[in-house]
Amino acid sequence: MSYYCHHCGKEVGRGNKFCPHCGVLLQEDEYGERPGEYDDVVDEPKPEGKKKIINESTKRELDTLIKIFMLIPTILFGFAIIPLIWMVPMTMAAYKRADSKEPYGLVLSVCSIIFMGIPVAGVMMIIRDLDTYGQ
Repeated sequence: MSYYCHHCGKEVGRGNKFCPHCGVLLQEDEYGERPGEYDDVVDEPKPEGKKKIINESTKRELDTLIKIFMLIPTILFGFAIIPLIWMVPMTMAAYKRADSKEPYGLVLSVCSIIFMGIPVAGVMMIIRDLDTYGQ
């Protein structure tokens, strides 16, 4: 890209604050920069793909632990009918998502923390899904 002096019209090299031909201070552009003022800044190369935070074997282990920690409170609170109204569907949803290797989702994770009695399963769901939530 060529730059030209606004005073004499001759071509100006990048990084010059003054025109080498007539000596006038070069005008700033609409961003407040002079020609080539920030050319020494190099963009860092972007990573080619998302780096996995948790590998597949760790996800399988977490899935097993999540199933156990979802099942324990469901069995323990089996004597009370009211908690089973939300515990059984949440446990079934967790089993289904673990078997299909889908992310658990933030809603199921937070509801597991709040309503299951043992918040460990919900926390493990969030940890397991870190790759889904982004970095």
